[in-house]
Order: sequence, then structure tokens, then C-alpha cells
Amino acid sequence: MKIQNLESILVNNHNKYKNLALDLFNLDISSNSYPLTLAQWESAIEKNIVYILANNNNIAGVCVWLDNSVIYEMELIQIIISKNYIGKGIASAWLSYLCSAYKKFTLRLEVRKSNAAAQEVYAKCEFDVIGERKNYYPIYNHDKNEIIDREHAVLMEKHIK
Repeated sequence: MKIQNLESILVNNHNKYKNLALDLFNLDISSNSYPLTLAQWESAIEKNIVYILANNNNIAGVCVWLDNSVIYEMELIQIIISKNYIGKGIASAWLSYLCSAYKKFTLRLEVRKSNAAAQEVYAKCEFDVIGERKNYYPIYNHDKNEIIDREHAVLMEKHIK
């Protein structure tokens, strides 16, 4: 897998992957304490906003983004890197790809305040902190299926020239 050739291995033809929504949901569960629901993954695939980075037909990473070309904004919804590929620069390469593909856009995202690793990646890619959403993310007790607390979201953006 060649990160420098990222655009050529971004797969936006989801028919290649059988049970894609379930595969992405399971990847999200294994990588994220607060995954999207299966229905959210199915909806994202239907809307054609899921981009997959594959290596030998294995999902190395997935990215979900919404672009609003009318007002030159793009919102990064989710980046997930498979455990075997963490630390190989894939998230940074993906952000570089987005920055090259969305010239003159403003890229926005939000990240859990506790997710220092993601914030570090975004900062290295020159995203600026622009604010905070208080008590934005729920913290669940998965055993009881209830929200036990809330966590702040850090808002970040980058203006691409």
C-alpha cells in the first residue's frame, strides 16, 4: 500500500465489498468507544460519503466526509484506521489528500476532548482549534445502555488556499 498514491487506492465503489456496512460498523466498534450505529453506516454508504482505503482487499481505513461545494465547506465526520495500520501515517495522508482535493475550502471537524492522539494529528496537519462544544458527546455505560456523563468536543478547522 502506497500512501503517496492515496487517491488511486481510495475506493468509492462500495459494491466491491460484501456486507460493507456491517464490516465498517465492526471496525468502528473495535476502534472507537462511541461508534456510529449500523444504520448510520448504511446511510453514509447510501449517500456515497464513505471512502475506503484498501490494501489487498482488506480495509486499512475508512473516512466519512460531507462536502458542501456551494459554500466551499467540508466536514470530516469520521476517520478510522484499522489496528494493523495505526502509526503508519495513514490519517495524516488522508488529511493531506483532503487538503489537496478541496482547494479554497474550509475543512471542519470536531473531536472528543479526551482524544489527544487525534488532536495531535489534526494539529500537525495545521488545523486550528476554533472552539469547544460543552457536554457534546455522551459517555455511555454500555452494560446498562445508558448515558452516564457527557464530554466536550473540540472544534477545529483549516482554511485551504
